[in-house]
Amino acid sequence: MYVEALAHERNLRSLGHALVTSVEWRDAADRYEFIARTYPRSGFGDNALWQAAGLALEAFDREGSEIDRSNGTRLLTVLARDHPRSPLIPRISERLNALTSRARQTAITRVQGITREVFADFVRVTIAVDGEVRYRGERLARPDRLYFDLLRTIVDTSLLNSTWAFEDGDVVRKIRLGRHPENTTRIVLDLNDVESYDVYTLYNPYRLVVDTVRRSASRVSPTMTARKSPGPRSDETPRGPLSLGKASPPMQTATQDMDSGLLSAPVVEIVDNVTPEDRVGMLSGAVPPTGLDAPTHSLARQLGLKVSSVVIDPGHGGHDPGAQKGGLNESDLVLDVAFRLERILSAEGVSVQLTRREDVYVSLGERAQIANQANADLLLSIHANAALDPNVRGIETYYLGFTDDPVVQTLAVRENATTSDGMHDLDALVQSIAMHDKVAESEVFAGLVQRHLISGVGGIYPTVQDLGVKRAPFMVLIGAEMPSVLTEVSFLTNEKEAGFLATGAYREQIANALSTSIMDYRETLRTHPNSTVEND
Repeated sequence: MYVEALAHERNLRSLGHALVTSVEWRDAADRYEFIARTYPRSGFGDNALWQAAGLALEAFDREGSEIDRSNGTRLLTVLARDHPRSPLIPRISERLNALTSRARQTAITRVQGITREVFADFVRVTIAVDGEVRYRGERLARPDRLYFDLLRTIVDTSLLNSTWAFEDGDVVRKIRLGRHPENTTRIVLDLNDVESYDVYTLYNPYRLVVDTVRRSASRVSPTMTARKSPGPRSDETPRGPLSLGKASPPMQTATQDMDSGLLSAPVVEIVDNVTPEDRVGMLSGAVPPTGLDAPTHSLARQLGLKVSSVVIDPGHGGHDPGAQKGGLNESDLVLDVAFRLERILSAEGVSVQLTRREDVYVSLGERAQIANQANADLLLSIHANAALDPNVRGIETYYLGFTDDPVVQTLAVRENATTSDGMHDLDALVQSIAMHDKVAESEVFAGLVQRHLISGVGGIYPTVQDLGVKRAPFMVLIGAEMPSVLTEVSFLTNEKEAGFLATGAYREQIANALSTSIMDYRETLRTHPNSTVEND
């Protein structure tokens, strides 16, 4: 029975945290507790209680319910009482501390205000809160509407149970705010002829932003997502913003669509358990030109474009630490690498911007938007890898594309776990990947990154495994309007590579290798074989 319960838990984790409800985590915990109660003297009793407490923590992370926190504490207390000689006893205090700290992290947040701004091709609704908030949301039909449940929140009295109707007939025709049980605030946007929408968060102060794009405002190509940037372009003049205060008549608190939506910021789970393959895929559907003897070049090369600005994206952050091993967090390690890389590139005269400069959460969509707003020439996302098999090790680099490799698919599930996009976004996302016009340059850049990383760390780590360049549909790359690459610089779940990542010398070598890759890529744009014309 214990093996079956363990298999059930692993199956849930393989789905990704965002797809598992608190009810499912609780059910899995109950299975373990049943084993501990039914077979108290078995060799699995202490392990079952430990696993059950861990799943109570997962449920608490999912919903922030005090019931789950109390249940986790109770299970650990029973473990200490009934199994005093268990090897798990020394770890109980650590898990209790986790439950306590998570309780502090889920303190009540206040919804302070809502604004509505009308731009040339979209309408923006901004929800201001006084701290980071967990939320779930979904688009519903008949009538067309978006709802967002802000968990563990209270509302300023001026906003409570309000409805705002707008006479301009635009895509957000009404905003409703109401309260639900367990300190949940529901905000509903009633829509009219919306083509697509984008949800992301901004910091200092914290805001949840929803951009709704008019159907008539879609780009010329119907296959591209209409809105990519979180801020207005220079030629867009908003009408507003319109700050929403108390309105009438008050809305009735709805209960009929308390559907489980998408959680924006789950804890990342490690689900990869297959050894990566070393292969480089060709772009799906690409057809080589016929009747040409001379080499062909991308449009960027034909136009003589140059690299002078780079956005560096340190993966994860905030409540999403990424992979973890022995007190090391992926989010901390890659931020350190990013700072080192920034220092090196700045000395070379390259303009550098980071998507985050501290341990904060930045949504996947916002990371690409930061690069777009900065008019960056390159986007480089830095990560540390993870696998259930501790023997898996090496370095691999990705550019945007589809893949049928189950290992890469699993990695994409892990890296995309925090996206707020729903199933209704699937067609647009697929089309964005298929039509991404920077694939060729991204592949060139990825090849340089991979080559220099392997050679760069080779002096310290001569047995490093080259896992190659691969394609994957990473959300952080989809919205980027420039060549973009995601690199996994080593496996934090491998003891040897975790030891290397823990040292400043290894991280400095990684930063140097990434800098060399960027400078080499810049050089490839300057010189073309068989070229007789230069563009200045």
